[in-house]
Amino acid sequence: MIRYKRGQPSRRFERILGRRAESLDALVYAHAARQAIQIDFDQRGSELAQRPCRRRRR
Repeated sequence: MIRYKRGQPSRRFERILGRRAESLDALVYAHAARQAIQIDFDQRGSELAQRPCRRRRR
């Protein structure tokens, strides 16, 4: 929803009553986790490419 405060638009999420919000929760958690962990994917890819692949014995 966009509400106006002192003449300025302000965005705000307002949940529809009676509707569940798990998908919004998951989106917010994923966004927060992504912001908390900064990964350089190019560097990580080259690190993984250099490691020898070892098989686990059972």
